[in-house]
Amino acid sequence: MLKGSKMLGEHCKVCGFPLFQDREGNKYCVYCRTLKEREVVEKEVKREVT
Repeated sequence: MLKGSKMLGEHCKVCGFPLFQDREGNKYCVYCRTLKEREVVEKEVKREVT
């Protein structure tokens, strides 16, 4: 979670985790973003191995 972010009273439509809002007003799901980053890293590792 980024410094200055706040938890909202809304939930992610994908996973149900609470949404957060950064200082710029962007809403995001910490859980799904973490999963997405992990998927990108895993794809890069697979690409390097093959």
